[in-house]
Amino acid sequence: MKLLFTFITIFLLNIALVNAKTFSVQILNKKKYENMIFDPNFLKMELGDEVEFIPTDKGHNSQALLVPKGAERWQGKVDEKITVKFTKKGLYFYECKYHGVMGMFGLIQVGNDLHNKNELLDFTDNYRKKLIMNKNRIDGILMNLGK
Repeated sequence: MKLLFTFITIFLLNIALVNAKTFSVQILNKKKYENMIFDPNFLKMELGDEVEFIPTDKGHNSQALLVPKGAERWQGKVDEKITVKFTKKGLYFYECKYHGVMGMFGLIQVGNDLHNKNELLDFTDNYRKKLIMNKNRIDGILMNLGK
């Protein structure tokens, strides 16, 4: 029975990985009327999907600030294109190390499991205090949760 369970688990994980998608996030100085932005700044994806952070404009990076328990954090170097694979369900909040105070951040929801939502809400309440501009972006991305 244990062997059958292991086989089924491996089989289902392989199906998820085969169907995995790669999303692109542009790291930009400006887009239309917004400055210092990840585009898109909110993504909903499934377990096993990846995000490619593309430094379209120079002087930026992407780094994880809040991740679900047991998930790996990432920190790209300035002007480095990085790909991050998401292997834990939950919410991931990230920023540009150099422009986070300007509201250059984003949120990724992996699956429908929002088990770390309260942690995210507490974190963003404190994060908002350090922002010198674009404070309303937090409310904008939080409105997408669970959709």
